[in-house]
Amino acid sequence: MVFESRAVRLEVVAQQIEPVVMHGQPSVQFQLDVSSSAAFGDLTGGIIGQPLAVLLCDRQLLSVVVRERLEGRGILNLPTLEAAIAVADVVQGKADCASLAEHFDE
Repeated sequence: MVFESRAVRLEVVAQQIEPVVMHGQPSVQFQLDVSSSAAFGDLTGGIIGQPLAVLLCDRQLLSVVVRERLEGRGILNLPTLEAAIAVADVVQGKADCASLAEHFDE
């Protein structure tokens, strides 16, 4: 996964990711590895109030405004449960990038 602000592009390693439904919203929840967690915290802490894009396989999944420093874990709300499953499968190496095409525009 890649998190991209106006000035920084950060590639991270998710040690855990799973599709979930949070408050009726299809999502993935993730936990980053130790080195990614520290870098992610620095990135989000430095851009509070600014946009942050989330990319996978060079495809933008979503863009959010950072509201607080995030320390290595998070939840990404996605359009459908099928999209959340596809994202988790790609991150876990169970599916290839092409499986994202039906869920996200290029």
